[in-house]
Amino acid sequence: MTVNTYTLILKKFLPLAITYVLISCTTPSASPNIRPFVNFQDLACRPEYPKAAIQFNQQGIVSLEALVAVDGTLSAIEITSSSGFPLLDQAIVVALNRHQCKAKPGAINGISTEMPMKLQYKWKID
Repeated sequence: MTVNTYTLILKKFLPLAITYVLISCTTPSASPNIRPFVNFQDLACRPEYPKAAIQFNQQGIVSLEALVAVDGTLSAIEITSSSGFPLLDQAIVVALNRHQCKAKPGAINGISTEMPMKLQYKWKID
C-alpha cells in the first residue's frame, strides 16, 4: 500500500472511529432504580416503645405507606395494617413524622425522585 492509500483510509474511517469513541464515552450508563428506605437503627427514626404497651406485653407488626420527598422527608403517612394495638400504631407514626427522621430517597435512572414507599415496623419486647 502506498502513502496515498493510507491517507485515503484514514480520511474515510478515522471520523467514524472518533465518533464511536465519543459516543461510547458520553452515553450515560443506565443507573439502577433505587427504592426509598428508612433506617430504623437511626435514632432519629426509631420509635420509642410505649411504656404502657410494654406493661401489657403488646407486640405486633405495623404496615405503613408514606411519600418520600427528594430530600428524604416523609409525608402522607398512613397505616395499611394495624399491629392490633393503637399505642404501637401511633408511636411509629409519631416517629416517622419527626422532622429529624429522614429516609434515603428513591431514584429513577440515578436521579432522586419523590415516590411512595411501603414499610413495616415490628414491635417486639426483648
